Amino acid sequence: MSREVFVDAKDHEPGSLRVEIPVPRIADASDDGVDHLVPALGQHTDEVLEELSLPLVEIADLETSTFSSNSSIKELISMFDNLIVLHVTISAAIVIALILVAHLDPTISLILGSIYLGFTGGLGASGTVESITSGFGSTMADLGLLIGFGTLLGSLLVSTGELQRMVRSLLRLTGIRRFPYAFGTALGTVFPSVFSDVLYVLASPVVREAAKNGGDRALPRTATAMVAGAVVGLGLMVPGVACVAIAGIFDVPLGTMLLHGIVLAPLTVIVTTFVAAWLTGKMWRVERDLEPNDVIGLAEEKSDVDFVSTVAVGARTQFSQSIVLVAILLPVTLMIAGTVLQVTSLPTPPVMDLLSSPTVALLIGALVAYVFARRRLGRVEVGKVVNEAFSRAGSILLVTGAGGVYGSVIASTDIASALGSWFTGASTTSAVAIVLLAWTVAALAHLGIGSITVAAITAAGIVSPLISASEVAAVVVALAVGAGSLFAIHVSSNAFWLVRSLLGLSTSGALKIVTLTSSVASVAALAFVILLTLAY
Repeated sequence: MSREVFVDAKDHEPGSLRVEIPVPRIADASDDGVDHLVPALGQHTDEVLEELSLPLVEIADLETSTFSSNSSIKELISMFDNLIVLHVTISAAIVIALILVAHLDPTISLILGSIYLGFTGGLGASGTVESITSGFGSTMADLGLLIGFGTLLGSLLVSTGELQRMVRSLLRLTGIRRFPYAFGTALGTVFPSVFSDVLYVLASPVVREAAKNGGDRALPRTATAMVAGAVVGLGLMVPGVACVAIAGIFDVPLGTMLLHGIVLAPLTVIVTTFVAAWLTGKMWRVERDLEPNDVIGLAEEKSDVDFVSTVAVGARTQFSQSIVLVAILLPVTLMIAGTVLQVTSLPTPPVMDLLSSPTVALLIGALVAYVFARRRLGRVEVGKVVNEAFSRAGSILLVTGAGGVYGSVIASTDIASALGSWFTGASTTSAVAIVLLAWTVAALAHLGIGSITVAAITAAGIVSPLISASEVAAVVVALAVGAGSLFAIHVSSNAFWLVRSLLGLSTSGALKIVTLTSSVASVAALAFVILLTLAY
């Protein structure tokens, strides 16, 4: 440096440190250099204590006391971290208890749980309110239109009746043996935009029809495929509501989620259908697992369309089914194309950026379905369908937004640093441990709450800090949460009772078809996610 303004001085730790020399004084301009830096804190403590004639034993006691104080501080920090984790756990328990025991609306329950965590997590009144409002706003910005357009698309296609005809054509094409695998895979990959309850209503007549043509074991075999496809499409495949919500909370691009889901969903459905159908077939007893009146009904009921025998399919029906396929597959194709262009770093036209964005892609699919439904049903009927679809989407949006609030409050606490200390230096083994933890949290949440979507949103809010505290890919943890949220649909879920009624099952039969199948699907998906973790 010019004029030797900076010089290298001795230091006890780095050995040498470049520092600025003191400004020379006129009265003492001879000593303008730097011999050494100031001593380190406590560097001469022992010498000073010896000069004070303090016995060596007492000096050792003081050093031990100082070390104990530092250890106590570390213990207090660890205790505080554990308290944060405890309060997050308590808040989750509050949400589950309010929904399951008090039968309070999930939206209100999630907000109350967020308020508790905000105060106990050290955010204070203003910080809690700010986190709640910002969490809801950001969630709606990310997911609001996606959920609205996805729900509209499914409702419009159901209203035309073409989805049922398409599924029936699938049975004619595949045959009764292979039909459950094709049926479940189609529900899980092609129809995830359809609201799950509507999907059960749509698919149940097909299951019952298949049962009349395939013997006693045809009903459980096809029913397990229906449940597997519906739950996997909801939790692991874009644009399933739970899958989209999880992706938003973990900040995973929907295109990335879609590419993983295209591989994971059909594999999970096929494995689940095979395992669950085999297990239910071993345990199935017609006289015990079907309602008494329905045993006769399955043998005698007549379908309005006999899709196993010859059915005249005119040019109009073929054209209608082609339009339905376009409405469903076009958004998926656009999103995949956009993701492929990003991954391959190929030049992307601005118009493709627009069309491949999930919001615009789903809007295009909804517009295709709207035009088709309006030509088929008329303006007045389509208007009713649209109103019902947006009414259903409103309740989904409130729950999703409340889940975003809960996740925002959790993120505002020190849970990230607390969990980060638990998972410091994450290796392949700890990555698998994080996946197992994410799956377990979601599975427990679903066991308590009874809703796949709400459980997924709740678990995602709890687990999302793990992303910043480890090197595990966000999409892997998101898929683990989605897999866990499918676990054990049981009596606390409206889907359990809906499927039971639609298929004419007894409670025993519903436990075998719904609870067992969803549990197998959850475990199978977990196995594939763990394999994916090892591949990353």
